[in-house]
Amino acid sequence: MQKIEQNLVSYHAEVKITNKAVEFVPFCRIGNVSPNSPAEQSGILSGDKIIHFGNLNSTNYNNLQTLARTTKENIEKQIKIELERVEDGKIKKVTINLIPSNNWGGTGLIGCSFNLL
Repeated sequence: MQKIEQNLVSYHAEVKITNKAVEFVPFCRIGNVSPNSPAEQSGILSGDKIIHFGNLNSTNYNNLQTLARTTKENIEKQIKIELERVEDGKIKKVTINLIPSNNWGGTGLIGCSFNLL
């Protein structure tokens, strides 16, 4: 019971409630994006903040290994990603589909770096 209570406290600390809907907060920021990488081809930009990465969000994300595991489990499969992006001084949400690949000719499966928030 105590673990459930801790998880509920953690959950509510990580999300904002607006208009009775839960709005997840970003948990990770995109660093460098390699040219011709799956990340670049999907439309990911340096500075984008990740709100959802497949089934990961601010309530169930633990560390970079969690992102790596989700990426490895989805090689050559589509991962839906919701991003927060600043354009013209305004914050907007962008949804993209990323397909990790071993065959794009660069380092890693998606070709970008992540920074924890």
